[in-house]
Amino acid sequence: MIEAYLANGHDVVLPQMLVNPRELARFESAATGVGADFVERFLMDTAAAAAARFHRRGASEDHPWHDPWHNQVRSIVAANGGDAELARCHAALERLLAERPDAVVIVGVDGAVDETYRSLVASLR
Repeated sequence: MIEAYLANGHDVVLPQMLVNPRELARFESAATGVGADFVERFLMDTAAAAAARFHRRGASEDHPWHDPWHNQVRSIVAANGGDAELARCHAALERLLAERPDAVVIVGVDGAVDETYRSLVASLR
């Protein structure tokens, strides 16, 4: 499906938590196989800051980025070890980055949404 979508000139954005190098290579092959660009951008922060953001994300219904699905995600993370699982995920991203020489890291500063977005856009030029 991704190949057909890309072949028709559309873009596909993959979730950042795709940390299995073999799985990521399959997506890269799908893109390049139909002549599409494969662009890697990682939005990163420290492990501690990323965990803190995770816990704040959509925590209340009046939060601007409230997403009821995130409560399910919180439950899944909690069942898999909570903060220890978040630290494992962060470490997995760092290991993956070491294997992806064309990947560009965008440092996401907490609360600096506009600046982070500008950095992302600038990296795509």
